[in-house]
Amino acid sequence: MTMAVPVAGSPNGIPLRIQLQRVERRRKLRAFILVLLLLLFILIAFVLPISRVMFNAIHDDNCWR
Repeated sequence: MTMAVPVAGSPNGIPLRIQLQRVERRRKLRAFILVLLLLLFILIAFVLPISRVMFNAIHDDNCWR
């Protein structure tokens, strides 16, 4: 007969390895979200205005009137 013995240092009964995996998963997810927000900001603040200016430089509606 085998008995599960709680690991010392985990008062809630969850093994430390599982707790560490959860913390690491949260850290990776948080880092991913922060990088995603930064890329979204760069896209909105820089790439879209520059692409709009480039498009307007090529596409001229007044030349056909």
